[in-house]
Amino acid sequence: MRIFLALSAASILAACGGGSEGIAVQGDFAPGGTLPGRVFAVEARVDAEVRDDGFEIDGLATSPISLRLVQSGDTVGRIDIADLPPGSRAVLHELRTDRRSGRSFPSTVELTGAQSVTVNGIRMMNEDALPGTVDAGGVVLAASRDRGALLVRPADERLPDLRVVVTPVTAVLTSDSLAADIATLSIGDSVRVHGNPERGFIVADRLTLPLASAAPTVSSTGGEDEVSSTASGSGGSTSSEPVRSSEPAASTPAPAVVRRAPAPAVRAAPQERGRGRGKDRERERGGGNGKGKKGKG
Repeated sequence: MRIFLALSAASILAACGGGSEGIAVQGDFAPGGTLPGRVFAVEARVDAEVRDDGFEIDGLATSPISLRLVQSGDTVGRIDIADLPPGSRAVLHELRTDRRSGRSFPSTVELTGAQSVTVNGIRMMNEDALPGTVDAGGVVLAASRDRGALLVRPADERLPDLRVVVTPVTAVLTSDSLAADIATLSIGDSVRVHGNPERGFIVADRLTLPLASAAPTVSSTGGEDEVSSTASGSGGSTSSEPVRSSEPAASTPAPAVVRRAPAPAVRAAPQERGRGRGKDRERERGGGNGKGKKGKG
């Protein structure tokens, strides 16, 4: 009977997470942020006071584990943890709460007895899990509006999710090594990241967008395509069209000048002919008078 009771107690403690196989979660907060007063573990219904900018909860049952950061009775942050095996420990360093989602994310994690942990949907590992230089393909899980920050899940499960920082000097290329426009990158797209780890982030020196078009083609031929579509069938360069369209405008004044130039000559001719006819008439009259004068003489 005593043996049975002992086994029953051990089973109850293990089920409640109080045995040696329980999971431990420890965390500290990023400097400058507002500290919660307590951290509450929802499933185990236990909490821990935040002291010295950190907390620790031991003896938790098998994950998933839901933590709530509480301040004055209100929840000010959430941490959902999954994929931790029994007997493991996870230390979440520099927790910072995102105001929009209300979720608190660590900058780095320190794992004992586990290769990876999922924190708020992000796969994280110890810093030494990343090689000195990362060169990995994966899928974009999230992206900032300006695409300056990306969250990429590598196809290689031995790597954590990559929090990629895109700088002005990052080369963004197509699979043909042509310049690409990162603004075309969307969630769910494939991407290859090349860069170096720094404090849990990957500072990218090169991004390859396999499905992207070359940036010069997108930016420069867009206008050319529009022009060529409106002038389809012209059979030549689009530059010849403006030249032909400008010729009538340039030659229009010329006929007006030509028409005005002969006008005085046309009008002058009758005047000269009129004056000549008058002189002839005077000569005729003068000649008659002369004949009359001569006759009188």
